[in-house]
Amino acid sequence: MGYGDIDGLPKWFIEEEKQHCRASLPVTKELVERYKAKMKEINQRPTKKVAEAKGRKKRRVSLFIFSSDFFELLIVFF
Repeated sequence: MGYGDIDGLPKWFIEEEKQHCRASLPVTKELVERYKAKMKEINQRPTKKVAEAKGRKKRRVSLFIFSSDFFELLIVFF
C-alpha cells in the first residue's frame, strides 16, 4: 500500500482526504519578502497593553513628583 492508494480505506477517511489533502500553491520569493516586511512592521509596533502600561507609569511618576513638591512646600511654609 503506497501513498495515494485508497484500497481498503474507510469511506469517511477517503472523503476527508479529498477535502483536506490538496496541493499547495506556489509562492514566489517576492511574496515571501512582502509578507516578512509586513510582519516585521507589525512586530515593531508596541502592543496596546505595553502602551497603556507606559502611560500608567508616566502618570504615576508625574503624580509622585507633584505630591513630593506639594509636601516640600507645606514643610517650607509651616
